[in-house]
Amino acid sequence: PIMNIERCAQTILDIFESPLEIASTLIKVSVTVGCSSADTVSDDHKGLIEKAEQALEEAKTIPGSGWRAYDPASALRQFSARKLEHAMRESLEKGDFFLLYQPQIDFASGTVVGAEALLRWEHSDYGMVSPATFIPIAEANGFICELGKWALLEACRQAVSWPGNISVAVNVAAIQLTRGNLVAEVKDALEVSGLSASRLHLEITESA
Repeated sequence: PIMNIERCAQTILDIFESPLEIASTLIKVSVTVGCSSADTVSDDHKGLIEKAEQALEEAKTIPGSGWRAYDPASALRQFSARKLEHAMRESLEKGDFFLLYQPQIDFASGTVVGAEALLRWEHSDYGMVSPATFIPIAEANGFICELGKWALLEACRQAVSWPGNISVAVNVAAIQLTRGNLVAEVKDALEVSGLSASRLHLEITESA
């Protein structure tokens, strides 16, 4: 029953509500709990553990401590996300990602002064996959760093053939900043492509 799961999960969380004292030092521990329930004693134990692990993944999205019970809809979303994550890595190697460009206009003169590189993905089985679907997954698992590195180099390579007064803007995810490799990746992209540094603009993504 759901109430029993809730009571059990909350009991575990309550144990860690007070800080633990280790060697005279108080340490606050955050706890996440994933639960699944059995209708009968004969239910598949392995399956129950897998469901609890899926619920645990959902619980980890809660800031601080918290718990989640297994939810088939959430499990399906997780499964789809894992499939897309695997497909993304294959697609980057196969060249299924490409860039589109959104013109940037100077309102005063009405002329094009630059273009923003937009990352797009066309999978052989899934077709065109919306950035609203694959970008959050890539950001959550860190793969956005590899995608971002590829997009940066590809945008510089393409922009070098544009008129010299046109700049190119490339989106940068927050995790790319925190990992500390961005400066080296920018230098490498400029050196390999031959693009002038003054023509490259970096933009922090809205999700940051």
